[in-house]
Amino acid sequence: QSAVLLKNNAVLPLEASQTVAVIGAFARMPRYQGSGSSRINPKFLDNLWYRLEQRGYAATYAEGYEPVMGEATPQQLREAEEAAARADVAVVVAGLPARYESEGFDRKLMVMPRGHVELIERVCAANSRTIVVLQGGAPMEMPWRDLPAAIVLMYLSGCQGGGAAVDILSGDVNPSGKPVSYTHLRAHETCADL
Repeated sequence: QSAVLLKNNAVLPLEASQTVAVIGAFARMPRYQGSGSSRINPKFLDNLWYRLEQRGYAATYAEGYEPVMGEATPQQLREAEEAAARADVAVVVAGLPARYESEGFDRKLMVMPRGHVELIERVCAANSRTIVVLQGGAPMEMPWRDLPAAIVLMYLSGCQGGGAAVDILSGDVNPSGKPVSYTHLRAHETCADL
């Protein structure tokens, strides 16, 4: 219920017939909770990649970046571009690694890791139907916001966040905290317009 659809230019909801390139280590190793004294070990940790496969989407995966530091190697970026170019839709899962936000220190900047930003830019150049799913517990700068076709802000969505993200991407859930589907929205609308 905390997820927010920030942008949708006629790419959401996903169609069952589309091929999907899932890109970004957070798709398999999500940022689902804060860091520090509140950190727990969940009995089961859900992820977006698993739930997409479970729902029957024809999906491929590319890591895109290293999950702890957020750095992206040239090979990871190249693999991500190739995966995006081959798919009908690309879903980039990015945001703020734990080292960017935790208790015990103040953030000096609101930037995402450079590797995440470069990944988003290059995937959007390879596939105009790119959806960015953001994970993180704090505001972040989005200088790339005009590039993707859609942006979904998931925040830190807990240990069941993977299924929640797929419910939103597939159109089963309205990502605005309101109990209606968003499949009827016009191409330029977001759920905030409802």
